[in-house]
Amino acid sequence: MRLSHRHNPCTPYGSYNPDGGCTLADDSTVVDPSGHRIALDNEHVRILEVRVPEGASLPLHSHPPRAVVAIGSYRLKSTDEAGHTTIVDRRPGEVVWSDGEDHLAEVLIGPVHAIEVEVKSARVDRT
Repeated sequence: MRLSHRHNPCTPYGSYNPDGGCTLADDSTVVDPSGHRIALDNEHVRILEVRVPEGASLPLHSHPPRAVVAIGSYRLKSTDEAGHTTIVDRRPGEVVWSDGEDHLAEVLIGPVHAIEVEVKSARVDRT
């Protein structure tokens, strides 16, 4: 069973897999490097520009705690590891906070264009 970021002993961006230890393979920038561009990375934040086309599906990937600023309008379907789905609608200028998640994503109406500000001090260090 894969653990969420709330129980994640891996730093800075990996997820913990009891069978394989820590991995960076499911970080959003690894799963979708063309759609998740690192704009800035320092000791305080990592800022991503996210551009994912309409109809795209992203496999299971992880996000640490972050603020998301929608640049364009989009709708996506987010599915967590337990199979629960949520429809997410965003409008330009909307800003939301997320405590971090592991999910699959499908862009239903898009494209997605957003800025994600991952706050490194918001991560809980469980090591």
